[in-house]
Amino acid sequence: MRQIRKYKALFIIPINTERKLTDDGWEFKTKNSIPDNVKDLILSRFPNISNSEDDCDTYRQEELIVDFCYTDDSFLESVYVRDYSVDLTYVAAFKELTNDLKKIDVFAP
Repeated sequence: MRQIRKYKALFIIPINTERKLTDDGWEFKTKNSIPDNVKDLILSRFPNISNSEDDCDTYRQEELIVDFCYTDDSFLESVYVRDYSVDLTYVAAFKELTNDLKKIDVFAP
């Protein structure tokens, strides 16, 4: 039997973004985008995550998955983080990393 791994989710979204929990998960509505440097900042802080070979811009390492989600116009719309570590190491690191950034909101449901 396959064991289900538990994780803590964290989203990085533009400030003033509408959030709604639906049957399909969290949905966000915004007219803003995340600044371009946020992805580079995340990848420099977590150099061991590697890009997946799928349709999404997804990076993975053993206890961390990060999805960079874009609008149809190629603007970074949200960052979806899944922290599988026992002590939520990555959630804390993402909060610290983004603490001083303007124009974004860090949302951990």
